[in-house]
Amino acid sequence: MKKNLIIVLAILGVLLLFFSIVYAKATRHQGMKMAEGLNLTDEQISNIKDIQYNFQKAVIGMRADLKTSRLELRHQIAQDKPDQQQISMLVDKIGETQKQLLKQEIDRKLAVKAILSPEQLKKFWQMREGRMDGRMEDREEGRMKGRMEGRMKGRMERGSNFPEARSSRSGSCPSHDGSGI
Repeated sequence: MKKNLIIVLAILGVLLLFFSIVYAKATRHQGMKMAEGLNLTDEQISNIKDIQYNFQKAVIGMRADLKTSRLELRHQIAQDKPDQQQISMLVDKIGETQKQLLKQEIDRKLAVKAILSPEQLKKFWQMREGRMDGRMEDREEGRMKGRMEGRMKGRMERGSNFPEARSSRSGSCPSHDGSGI
């Protein structure tokens, strides 16, 4: 039993490492593409890297605290007799940590924005908008596909994808005339 657990944990660890590396490469590639598109100077790139480093360094502990607080909150709520005062304190702590994270994120964005020239900033917003439009189209396409697949699956399971099934069900609901409308 322990041997199986160790194997499963090792496999999960390897998969987590693999996906982390893939994500990091994709994010780095995206950042390089953005830097090239904005024609950043070496000094600007260096300054932005420093801002990113300082931001990541500052939020690592905050994110860990946030995860720990959320874990403690779930644990408290799951108790037979939850401590309302402890829950309230954890909710306040989570809210405060989220507020600090948001402030750090805004400070980072404003610092990067201050480094860019007006032309680079305009180009940045255009590039970002184009990227966001593509993401929204992908999301909408994915949602629509998922909805359609879900509807078809439900109809197939109920047998309502066939005309004879629809007509035989039409009397079961007084407001439904079987027309499909």
